[in-house]
Amino acid sequence: MLFSAVLNRYSLFALLLVAIIGAFLYLPMVSDKIGWYNSSEFTIAAMTLDVPHAPGYPLFTRLGNLAIELLPWSSASYKVNLLTAFIGIIGAMLFTLLLLVYGLTACSSALGGILLLTGATYWEQSLLAEVYNLEICLIIAGLFAGIAIEKGFSGGLAGFFAGVTGAVGVGHRPTFILYALSLVLFFRSAQGRFRPGLRFWIFLVLGIAAGLLPSFDLYFRLQNPHRVLLDPLIGQGIDGFLQVFTATVYSGGFFVFSASEVFARLIYFFKFVTDDGGNWLLIGPAVLLLLGRRKGCTAVAECGALPAALLAILLINLAFVLNYNAFEAQTMLLPALMALAGFTAMAVNRVIPNKIRIVCCLALASTAIYVGSLNVAAPDASPANFVKQALANVPRGSAMIMSNDIEFRPYWFLRLAEAFRQDISVQLLDQIKNTELQALKSAVDAGRLYGTLVYPADSKARLVASYSIVADGYLHKIVPAKSYFADPEENLSFPDSPTVTPLMDSIKFIECAKYSEKTGDSVPLENAKNQVRPGDFLSYSYQFSGSPDAFKRLAVAVFLIDDKGLTIQRHGMMVGHDIHFPAEFFCQNGNLKLNDLTVKRSLVIPTDLSPGQYRVLMVATDTPG
Repeated sequence: MLFSAVLNRYSLFALLLVAIIGAFLYLPMVSDKIGWYNSSEFTIAAMTLDVPHAPGYPLFTRLGNLAIELLPWSSASYKVNLLTAFIGIIGAMLFTLLLLVYGLTACSSALGGILLLTGATYWEQSLLAEVYNLEICLIIAGLFAGIAIEKGFSGGLAGFFAGVTGAVGVGHRPTFILYALSLVLFFRSAQGRFRPGLRFWIFLVLGIAAGLLPSFDLYFRLQNPHRVLLDPLIGQGIDGFLQVFTATVYSGGFFVFSASEVFARLIYFFKFVTDDGGNWLLIGPAVLLLLGRRKGCTAVAECGALPAALLAILLINLAFVLNYNAFEAQTMLLPALMALAGFTAMAVNRVIPNKIRIVCCLALASTAIYVGSLNVAAPDASPANFVKQALANVPRGSAMIMSNDIEFRPYWFLRLAEAFRQDISVQLLDQIKNTELQALKSAVDAGRLYGTLVYPADSKARLVASYSIVADGYLHKIVPAKSYFADPEENLSFPDSPTVTPLMDSIKFIECAKYSEKTGDSVPLENAKNQVRPGDFLSYSYQFSGSPDAFKRLAVAVFLIDDKGLTIQRHGMMVGHDIHFPAEFFCQNGNLKLNDLTVKRSLVIPTDLSPGQYRVLMVATDTPG
């Protein structure tokens, strides 16, 4: 029996210990908060059974929907986040069980599970609706199938388990196929012990059929364009399904880096590992490599193909991520981090005598728990707050140009869960074409078209081919260009020296309001002038006089500075500033009236700005070329 090695009190205690530590660390941090990017989208998909971005994640979507339907309390987002936390804990327990089956001692196996559990990325991915920890569970299930092959299990149950695991794993993320290549190592290590009969193959096919059920569910949901969350033009028919299922829509992100960039990313990977899980995730594998394989080892237990399989997963995962341009690259490195945690546990397992090994396990595990608790914070409300603040002043009935990677996902969640700003119509844009510009014309003429202009990258340039853009709080407003055109026959004259004149005489200083912990609102300061609250925006403007060429070269930077004349920084990054080239926001199709042209802009006040007095500093400069 595959799990006979864990049917003792020490192994059961190791599994129970990992579960308790996971529950102690994870469950108190579960909240109803949503995150940027994918987590709010996956929560929406679980609520509505709409299809999220490729490859569609049908298993996670159905599990999330099941959690929403079965749990009688709290909000949908809390239930899906709770599901993700349990998946994270189960993943660490499965990894501990895998090491036990391989032949590690109870304390070494528990150490491996705890190192995975306390890694910052794995921990963070367990606190929001995300899919990467479920992938870890499926990869570990695939490694169990490999060990079963290595030990010669070829009955119907083994075949069914292998079929289900393979089909569900590929249906969840097609990259599972790459990690499944490590099964070749278990076949080689079996040395003739694995002799599957007809019963194995029959149950293997049945397992594959059962494992494909989530993928069939995905196919049928894709046929309804109203069930596709982000792009209703993708997913129809067999071709559309395969495009989503295989995630070929993202194929343009592969192999876009030069060799030097890949090498630089590799060097960063080592820093990322130490920051994420500690130096021991590099020291442990290095020690294991120096020690080499146990001499005279003939038994499968503690001498099987698992180390080689973990190495293969590490290399495959690393090669994939280093050559893939994606913002979630570090979360995609979880298989590599899992492999390094396993190597560290195997290295500690080589320590003798047993008492010293136990001390090493306790020291590493307690340090990992402590460091992890310092590096990981519970999700906050910043995505929801940003959306609410950004749309607070948008007139009713307006249209929004949104990126489906940034602001749309938290906005759509708030719209569904809290009925927030359902009066706004949304146009998702991956690219701006002439046909889309024409469709937006009526909203522009009515003065009700807004956008963040974060994505696509050329959105600003495409828009100013026909319109002009003005800052409006957190957003930009797209306006007709005719008011900025000069009469082509008008005889224009420009001053010898271009000038920029701030129209900010009333703003001598800014008084940031204090925050009340009791009421959750701002407390006005006595005799405060121009008082603002963290998260508000400050409108400012300036006049430009000069030639068109000088205007095109003009760069303007506005900074919020404290009473010492220093800019505001958070975590080494400057906040509370607006740096722009004003010419980029005016329609390029015509001549501008540049004599006393007024430019209106906005400066967002940092949400965590401390109470006090601040000044606004404007710097205008000519940028040759």
